[in-house]
Amino acid sequence: PDVRLGGLRITQPQAVATVLYFPGGGDHIDNALRSMARLVANCPVNLLMFDYRGFGRSNGEHSAETLKSDSLKIYDHYRQQTQGHLFVHGYSMGSFMTAYLAQQRQPQAIVLQATASSMGAVIDQRIPGWVRQLMQFRLSAGFEAIDNLASVSKYPHPALVIAGTADVG
Repeated sequence: PDVRLGGLRITQPQAVATVLYFPGGGDHIDNALRSMARLVANCPVNLLMFDYRGFGRSNGEHSAETLKSDSLKIYDHYRQQTQGHLFVHGYSMGSFMTAYLAQQRQPQAIVLQATASSMGAVIDQRIPGWVRQLMQFRLSAGFEAIDNLASVSKYPHPALVIAGTADVG
């Protein structure tokens, strides 16, 4: 009851679909507002985006469990309010929430952008080996359990994975 999730909703009268967007871990709506508005200005879609707990306009402590439960609550709320298509797009950290939703709710279509197979793979990719030899990194049990491959392995609907060799997300 004490948690407030700040969000952004851009609606357009000509929209043919709604996109629920889960941003990267350090992104928040105040930084993304201008670019997201430009992005959807020429697309016939509505856009929904929320800050994770403890970031931007949202309060509270974030953990793997709160990220998962918040993503389900947000999706369920807007699935009930949305007429027509509701697609889910996740960028970097947001791709893990999108994959989780694919497993739990099976949205009509998903986009995983700058994603990885697991949170451990993100650490391996983003933190140089010499740093990992000097410092020990431990994921919480909740983050260690997040596995995008398992989450989307049985997803039966359209999916787009956007990744590149220079991705650092």
